[in-house]
Amino acid sequence: MESCCSSSLEKKRGGEGAMAALVVPKEEEEVLLLLQPGGGGGGAGIDINLPFSGDHDVHAHCYVALGDHGIVERENKGRITGSLLDSDEAGELPSSSHGVQQLFQKSGRTRVLMLLLLAFFGCVAALLLVSVGVRSSVGDSQKEVVETRQFSNSSFTPALALVTDASEKGVIPYPSRRTAFHLRPEKNWISDPCGPVYYKGYYHIFYQYNRDGAYWGNMSWGHSASKDLMQWVFLGTSLEPSEWYDIKGSWSGSITMLDGVPTVMYTGCSEDDEQLQALAYPADLSDPLLRKWTKFSGNPILRAPPTIPLDVFRDPSSGWIGGDGKWRMSIGSRLGREGLALLYTSVDFVHWKYIEKPLFSVADTGMWECFDFYPLAPLGKPGLNDSVHGPGIKHLLKASLQDDRHDWYGLGHYNTETDTFIPDDPSNPIGLRYNYGKFFASKSFFDPVKQRRIIWGFINESDPEANDIVKGWNTVLGIPRTVWLDGTTNANIIQIPAEEINNLRGKKVSKKGVQLPPGTLIQVAGAVGDQLDIEIVFDYPDVSKVSDEERNVDEHFHSDLNAQAQGTFGPFGLLVLADKELQEQSAVFFYLSHSKKLGWATQFYSDPTRSTLAEGIDTSSYGGVVTVLPSEDFLSARILVDRTVIESFVQSGRMTMNTRSYPTVAYDRNALVFLFNNGTQAVNHMAQNIHSKNEQCMTCFANKTGFHIWLPAGPMYYKGYYHIFYQYNPGKAVWGNITWGHGVSKDLVQWTFIHTALQPNQWYDIKGTWSGSVTMRPDGLPLIYYTGSSAANEQMASLAEPKDSADPLLREWVKYERNPILRPPPAILITDFRDPTTAWKGPDGVYRLAVGSKIGRSGVALLYKSTDLYNWIYQGEDHLLHAVAGTGMWECVDFYPVGPLGEPALDISVSGPGIKHVMKVSLDDERHDWYALGHYDTDRDVFTPDNPILDVGIGLRYNYGKFYASKSFIDPVKQRRIIWGFVNESDPEVYDVEKGWNTVMGIPRTVWYDNYTNANIIQLPVDEINQLRGSKVSKKNVHLAPRAIVAFEEAVGDQLDIEVVFDYPNVSKVGDKERNLDDHFDCGQAGAQAQGVFGPFGLLLLADKQLRELSAVFFYISHVKNVGWTTRFCVDPKRASLAKGIDTTIYGSFVNVLETEDFLSARIFVDKTVIETFVQGGRMTANMRSYPTLAYGSNAHMYFFNNGSLPINVRSIDVWQMQSANLVTV
Repeated sequence: MESCCSSSLEKKRGGEGAMAALVVPKEEEEVLLLLQPGGGGGGAGIDINLPFSGDHDVHAHCYVALGDHGIVERENKGRITGSLLDSDEAGELPSSSHGVQQLFQKSGRTRVLMLLLLAFFGCVAALLLVSVGVRSSVGDSQKEVVETRQFSNSSFTPALALVTDASEKGVIPYPSRRTAFHLRPEKNWISDPCGPVYYKGYYHIFYQYNRDGAYWGNMSWGHSASKDLMQWVFLGTSLEPSEWYDIKGSWSGSITMLDGVPTVMYTGCSEDDEQLQALAYPADLSDPLLRKWTKFSGNPILRAPPTIPLDVFRDPSSGWIGGDGKWRMSIGSRLGREGLALLYTSVDFVHWKYIEKPLFSVADTGMWECFDFYPLAPLGKPGLNDSVHGPGIKHLLKASLQDDRHDWYGLGHYNTETDTFIPDDPSNPIGLRYNYGKFFASKSFFDPVKQRRIIWGFINESDPEANDIVKGWNTVLGIPRTVWLDGTTNANIIQIPAEEINNLRGKKVSKKGVQLPPGTLIQVAGAVGDQLDIEIVFDYPDVSKVSDEERNVDEHFHSDLNAQAQGTFGPFGLLVLADKELQEQSAVFFYLSHSKKLGWATQFYSDPTRSTLAEGIDTSSYGGVVTVLPSEDFLSARILVDRTVIESFVQSGRMTMNTRSYPTVAYDRNALVFLFNNGTQAVNHMAQNIHSKNEQCMTCFANKTGFHIWLPAGPMYYKGYYHIFYQYNPGKAVWGNITWGHGVSKDLVQWTFIHTALQPNQWYDIKGTWSGSVTMRPDGLPLIYYTGSSAANEQMASLAEPKDSADPLLREWVKYERNPILRPPPAILITDFRDPTTAWKGPDGVYRLAVGSKIGRSGVALLYKSTDLYNWIYQGEDHLLHAVAGTGMWECVDFYPVGPLGEPALDISVSGPGIKHVMKVSLDDERHDWYALGHYDTDRDVFTPDNPILDVGIGLRYNYGKFYASKSFIDPVKQRRIIWGFVNESDPEVYDVEKGWNTVMGIPRTVWYDNYTNANIIQLPVDEINQLRGSKVSKKNVHLAPRAIVAFEEAVGDQLDIEVVFDYPNVSKVGDKERNLDDHFDCGQAGAQAQGVFGPFGLLLLADKQLRELSAVFFYISHVKNVGWTTRFCVDPKRASLAKGIDTTIYGSFVNVLETEDFLSARIFVDKTVIETFVQGGRMTANMRSYPTLAYGSNAHMYFFNNGSLPINVRSIDVWQMQSANLVTV
């Protein structure tokens, strides 16, 4: 809902403005007036009571909220309510945080508007009564640069959203927004990164992982792999507690490459809490993903030496080779309060000798964990392998101190003769920190491809553990960072984000030379969102002009300084994750302090003290001193904002700092960026670049599906793997350059995508290797029949065979030397001959296959015969397998026998009396899959439908929504026939290009003959999909009164599996007059907003709290003259998205309900942008696409609704959170 007359009241005061919101109500709406100036402190309010004819008066409350330093204090939210399904403008307005909100209702639009205007000017009067002191300064404009870019999401296993807002029981008071480009699995606890390594084209990261929940315990090694350090796939656990020496946990460790073999050394914890060291090796070195690991039979290889307590002996480092050619390795420990790096040597990496003198130790530092030790190269030089040492080589020694949970390091020299570390600064040997905020248990590795050393560390949460358990996940890994010796100071390291992160940059905003006078607060125009990469540079202030009196103000440095402090030079910097009213803000800033002994020093701070309105959050401010060289006339920072994580790299990486932020208001597009200066001296903001996610694509906010694979086509089963081939454009998210993509799976859920199987590279397929099928030869060899398009646009059928039949993954294919094997016959246009079917064998031992085409406006299935599967003979226009007039071009023809539910599926060549066949075609004209049931006459080679009225293209459909170009295959293992089809997008193609992907495949479904109705097929999701089910919530006997909407508060998220059953209503009690109301209902015209006797009733999915966005799935029972009561099921995306240009067509059809069935049922899969429904035991299915801009993740809610005039009962509903499938590309 839009506000009126607000712009005329905006008055700038020190960068802030007064805002007045005046809202004209619609029918049945509540309205609130708000005035909100910036600056000053305190507030004032005034009540306005206006008489109104009838039973109502108008009550308005005007409140002016004034915050400190131009930052408006927290305000609650008041909702504008409207009738559920006929208002498009229901929304939120800020309301007073004091007292009871005074609201009024409308009973006449014009008269209320007049009264609102009176109330409005009353509020203006109230504003004038408030004394506001706002500091205001104006500085001369200087040269200035601010560049801003938004980030796109990195690819991870998509998140489950499990939480809502604080008003609900058992949930957390802020959105559970998983980070978008910081690595973590979709759920559960993670912590210490273990053993990062590069192997056969993949970066691997292992980490401490609790598969049982979002809390510490049952420590395993989680595992993820990536080609580029940004797009990650979760590969499950590599090491789990299973042996006596690690039964209480497979704890942290490292990986060392031994002659090309990645070898894990890790700490196990026994039942007696003894910490021991163990080895593990890859089970299959040919697997680049290293999916399986084997523990060494001789484990444990090390136990604590006699002087070391059994419970302080952990986290072995990577190995390095000393000057004598032997391996070295160090383990963290302590003796009393002395932290130790115990040293071991070995000739074979299995048998280790304890060296009594430690590699290094420091008194009073406590337990050393996750020890790391490596040589450093100066910035700009190639990185160094772990075993490089000698004169002039600087080494870094790092210990993660258990006492304070920070990573400390020192620089020095490694003496290979004494096997000791000699620090450069003995008085403070490990006095520097990797990070001055949240960063712990880091581990480094040498990247042999790009010759660099990369560090990983974890960033723990700042919210209560109880909240983490509710949202289902805990902790993220920091951005991978390269580490170098600072050659300009030789006293510290430089840490820089891995360059691959730049690939995620999107839209860019820039500014230059902004003068920041004292007290300035300036919003950075165009910098919007909670996924940002910010590069900012300030001029170093001229400190020589500051008097002694002013210097003394800044004499005392505080590590927990916050942005509200006031010094001479600072705080100055940025507010990120800030809402417009600055109720929430996360500050990152510089502060210059003066010491009588040391002179001017520069500090950098990250301050989350006002980052959230939620309670119970650790909002500690972090700070540290930054080294600024005399030659540097600037202060710089690179700041990565990722929803709840803020990582800062300061002064070109000399210092880094991380914090967590949990905004309840300032997220997504409500997250803004401000420049500020709270010092008494002006500061010049020299340059700023902000990279962010491109907001032109509203649907890009909808995440990629979590358990739908992304593209469709020809399926089969071969040597233990399910294979799916699909039409694929490797270059862009649009149709063109069509190849055969290829995926394999063991279980139809977790998929590995292999490179393309077929590419356009021959004269007969140079314009595309189009759709087709797979046929199994008698010897078990799969043959691909596909359509190729020549340069002249002639469509021809060709054949391809596996290059290596022994390869179960069928990674390479060879085109038949005598291609093409089929060309269009004379009566068929060269552009109307495509998509050969799977071949079947007739009773005469001869093979048949069909090719889709058309003759005039008649769709036809052309018939071919062969004795060897290579040489085919056309049977002519007078021997068509089937044809239907007026249906146009037939694509992706499928023809197969179908058996009753519960019996083994039938092989494609089964035929004869009593065998029912399915003829399915995809109609090119209207992009739906139609089918008919009938009989296959093997003598005449023709298909005859059981009911000519329900023939192909005019009768029944596989799916009454979005589902096309399906293909089936027989699963020989589970004796079932499985159908695949694609679910195309509903957003504009330009959005698809921007988000980088287009179209998903529907859930694989089994198909059976319905022997209860004898008139349709039954489609059911494959059983394997159930393995993705997570937590479950249920309800029974929910009464839905007429026009009711009932929230299912526990069902939150955009990855759900829903099974719902409604009682079939007692239609016998309905009179003739009421029956006639429903005589002409149509899903496509009326949708969920219709009002009948029995319905619409069903569920609202992917709905935000204010129902501005919602996707409806519902039943409607109507009475049709001469037919009686009928049941329809409909899917309605009309209000699914606030984005523009979306196809919101409503789909639906009739459902067969048996007289013996006293219920209506549906199974509904919600997967971010896809909703698939299986109705009444699979007799009918309907899919739709939804692209919410608000109702996704933890903001996606569910409601029951009944828009009919008679009550409905929900017999039962079960809702499972769905995990994401692992989708790997190799």
